[in-house]
Parts: sequence; structure tokens; C-alpha cells
Amino acid sequence: MGYRKLLIEKANNAKSALTLIGSWHPDIVLTDWHMPDMCGVTLLRAIKQRQLNIIVAMLTTVDEKSQIEEVISFGASFVLSKPFTDAQLHDKLSPLFQLVENKEVIPNKIELSSDLALPKLSQLWLFMRIQKVRAIAILDIYAACVMASGYSSLSAEDISNSILSGVVTNTALSACKKALTETAFAFLDKRTRVSLQIKTVKVITTHFRKLTLLYKMPAEKRIDFSCQLEGMAQGKIMLVGI
Repeated sequence: MGYRKLLIEKANNAKSALTLIGSWHPDIVLTDWHMPDMCGVTLLRAIKQRQLNIIVAMLTTVDEKSQIEEVISFGASFVLSKPFTDAQLHDKLSPLFQLVENKEVIPNKIELSSDLALPKLSQLWLFMRIQKVRAIAILDIYAACVMASGYSSLSAEDISNSILSGVVTNTALSACKKALTETAFAFLDKRTRVSLQIKTVKVITTHFRKLTLLYKMPAEKRIDFSCQLEGMAQGKIMLVGI
């Protein structure tokens, strides 16, 4: 369908689907209505009751308007009655894919006091469906090593060599990116009301004008962090909303 990421898993029945959903955490679930062990309506309710923040749609032979309206009221994004064409299915799924990739909105009850805000721990699960980067994070070499050490078996010698040379190895850079990816969802953009996502990680070895300007951003436009490994200088991280 032309989307850059489209991973599909199948389940033979609704109970297996619930198990798969719990472990795989998909963005969209397509289900039939009439199934032997659990009907699609029950599956839909189970997903919604668990507050899994998953889009659910139904493909079915049912075409009774009142029944379809009832399922929609339960939270189904759409009900597509059989038989249908590939084009019809694409027309239904396309806006859902766009919603998942670009515009998933967090609940209005979350109040943000600045351009970027850190939510309460109890709310983090709401922001796992991350979409678009709205900030730049700048890490010094110490912070990069701290992040990388959490996701790789970097030795003290590896870290020392990186700090002395000012060069982050590909292994360390990959581990640092993974750490940043795992934590980026905790930050929310006030304008779009979506959480952040790591798009790319680059090593910068020389100063340039825009980098200097970023460090001169006023306090209300940035969030500063520090992190440290035992026996190592404190690392600095600056997050700037753009």
C-alpha cells in the first residue's frame, strides 16, 4: 500500500489474537464478526476494556445497519461488509495508517505547561504510539557513553577511548540511539499533542553556527539533563523544542 512500515501478524482465533496483541502491541487489529470461540464484538470489547490504545476494525458478512451502528458505538473504526474489493479495503485502511504514522492525538486531559513537558509515570503508556519528532536533543560525549552503556557491553576502556578521542563507535552510537528511542515517548509536544520519536542520531565533531545558537536558547525553550556513570564525569543533555 506504499507505506514505509507495514508489519502483519495473523491469529487463527480470537483467543490467540488476544495473546498476540498483548505481546506484539499492534497499531491496528482487523477481526471478523462471527468466530467459533469468541465473536468479533467480544474481542473488540476486550481490547477496549484493557485500554490498549489499539485501532480495531471489522470485516464481516453482517450488513444490517443497526448492528453495524452498534459495533461502531463499541469503538470499531469501521465495519466493512463482505464481499469487498482490495480497493475498498485500502480506502478504509488508508486514513487509519495515516493516523498511526502522523497524527495520533493524546487525551485532552493531559495538561502541558511548556513547549515540551514530561508526563507522569502513570501516563507513559498512553504515549507509546509515537509519531513525529518536534525537538533536537544534543548530548555531549559523556552523556552519549552513559546512554550507550545501558544497551551494550561497553567496557570502561571503550568508554575511556571514546571520551579521549571524541569519537563514538558505531556500536556505541547504535546503543545510544536505542536508549534514546526507548525514552523519547516520555516527552510531549504542546502544539501537536503527540509524543516524540527518534528519527536520526548523528555524531558532530566540530562547532557550527546553528549548534551555537541552539545552546543559546532561553531556559523556557529547552530542557537540560545530566547523567553519570560511576568514576566518570557528568554527561549533559539538552532538549530543544522546535
